[in-house]
Amino acid sequence: MKKIAYKLIYATAIMLFIISCTEKPIQPEPEQQLGEEGRWPSGVTPYGISINQQNGDIIVTTNGDYITSGDIYVYTNDQLVRLTELELGTLPSKAVAIDNNQLLALNEGSWGNNDAALSYVDINKKEAIVDWFAINNARGLGDVAQDIALYGNKAYISVTFSNSIECVDINSGTSTRIALGQQNAQNPRYLATSGQSLYATCYNPPSIICIDTLQKNVTATCRLGKFHPEGICALNGKLYIASSNISDENYNYSYDNKIYVVDITSFSLVDSITVGYNPALVKVLDANHIVVNSWGNYSSDPGGTYIIDVNTKNVTLLDIILYNFDVYQGNIYGYTNPFTAFKFYKIDGSTRIATEILKPKEK
Repeated sequence: MKKIAYKLIYATAIMLFIISCTEKPIQPEPEQQLGEEGRWPSGVTPYGISINQQNGDIIVTTNGDYITSGDIYVYTNDQLVRLTELELGTLPSKAVAIDNNQLLALNEGSWGNNDAALSYVDINKKEAIVDWFAINNARGLGDVAQDIALYGNKAYISVTFSNSIECVDINSGTSTRIALGQQNAQNPRYLATSGQSLYATCYNPPSIICIDTLQKNVTATCRLGKFHPEGICALNGKLYIASSNISDENYNYSYDNKIYVVDITSFSLVDSITVGYNPALVKVLDANHIVVNSWGNYSSDPGGTYIIDVNTKNVTLLDIILYNFDVYQGNIYGYTNPFTAFKFYKIDGSTRIATEILKPKEK
């Protein structure tokens, strides 16, 4: 009997071993997952790039060829995939982070179609509410949403051809519209904050305006030159504004090459710094430096990327010409001209050394 019992136990053990080896399911590996090196899908054109200032996530939006809806991609600062190809809407241009996992993404919309939108993105759930603004306000955002800036629990959005700035509560999604009347500069473009004030560059006439974020009204205007102002940033009591270009009625363009300096206290133009033609974006790099990219004249002048010491006004031209960029912890993240063989780069703000990131990956 003992021999039979031993044989039964032995046979059972063998059977259990065989079952455990043969019935274990094989899990297919996903195309991209957290922990995989970040790759950019070949044939997809970036439209906007921003960095989550809380955790360093690299956030890139695509234009959808100006016809179909664009997408958003999110990578960690180490280029690990967090979110891929999530549809947002018409021309998603810029995203700002509410926290580590929640984003507000601005859909620029197409000129004259009044189809700008604000999308709410949950990275963990891999979900987006494209018409989040309209859902919470029973109206659309307006005609061409240009820029978005967070201040406290509010998101401020410049809507260029609706001549307005929206003040959106990031918790409820409800918004207060700040209309720019005839007494103010109109066609707001880019935004910056300092103290309790919001600053916006405006096309008509070329100016910047100051908005009290508590009263939600325009308190001051500073007239600039004759060229359209674009990007703006605030540093050490000064505003730095890109003076870009202007065209006549036949769309013949001329280009400026100045960064205007406005004193915040007096709200007056006090200086200018010369860079390449057609400067576009201006961002703070560190306590003493700003970064500027210039788009050139689209023919003989290719543009450039510059680091400016705001104390000495010394201008350093970098080797890489960035078409769009953002800054995080003293480093510059951006991509070159998306209409050519573009590349993504991370540039060390101190050493000026550029490293290619998000290299192409076939779909």
